[in-house]
Amino acid sequence: PFADLNPGPGLVLPLHSPALLRAMEGTSSMVGPRLRRLGMRGFSAVELMVVVGIIGILAAIGIPSLFTYLRAARLTAGALEVKTLLNVARQEAIRRNDSICVEYLNQQIRLRQATCGGTVVTLPGTDANGWFPLANGIDLSGATANVVFTYLGAASTPGQLTVRNQTNAQTATVTVASSGRITIP
Repeated sequence: PFADLNPGPGLVLPLHSPALLRAMEGTSSMVGPRLRRLGMRGFSAVELMVVVGIIGILAAIGIPSLFTYLRAARLTAGALEVKTLLNVARQEAIRRNDSICVEYLNQQIRLRQATCGGTVVTLPGTDANGWFPLANGIDLSGATANVVFTYLGAASTPGQLTVRNQTNAQTATVTVASSGRITIP
């Protein structure tokens, strides 16, 4: 179809030439008719089933790992919450220029001023009896007596508190050194 477009020796037709455009109207472009139909038809049911199957396999592999991560994250969050409340107790001892005793009972912590039998300290976040409730289903226990912080921020009674996740019984330890430093090893 392009034989009649020969302009002669040394002459070239521009790409937007009307003669060239008329000659190309009936011809196929670089893409064949089969490929043009392929782009218009969409996905077959088999292709969709394969994709859904791959997604299902990936979900079956990933969901147990997600639950393991969530349990570990819950334990870490509980240990950090206990560490934060112990730091609050230390700061209260410094602020009040008096000793603060940290009492703990299962899923709650309470602060007492002067001694472990002293006045209950109520702060934002405590209930009417001065207890800070622990979130995330975390139990708290300790191998030592209640931790007591002095007016200088040191711990006259250092100790270790064990944070336990109720769902899988994993534990983390929060340690209070005699210097008052609180760590989660």
